[in-house]
Amino acid sequence: MSDEEILAVFARTDASELLPEDVADELPITDDRIGDRVDDLYEQGLLNLGDDPRGEVYTLTEAGASRAAGAESTVETDVEACASTTSSDGVPTASGESSATRSASAR
Repeated sequence: MSDEEILAVFARTDASELLPEDVADELPITDDRIGDRVDDLYEQGLLNLGDDPRGEVYTLTEAGASRAAGAESTVETDVEACASTTSSDGVPTASGESSATRSASAR
């Protein structure tokens, strides 16, 4: 789990503040481990820390938002790259061409 993936959860949410447990709900990480990770991000200046009746809450700093935006564009690029080598029925092709391309060339 990268720091950027954690920061991206903050960037995608509509909530202004997140508990560590809220972040853990969005990622394949346990509540126990996420607390240390968000603390590290806070210490790096990527998250702000606040108090809430529910517990400690975190928000993105400008630096954190910038780093999260970079991660989002990388994920999007990876998804686009995968889509370009996947057929219309979602099955990867051996040559990277789609089913539609194979059908058109067979005619």
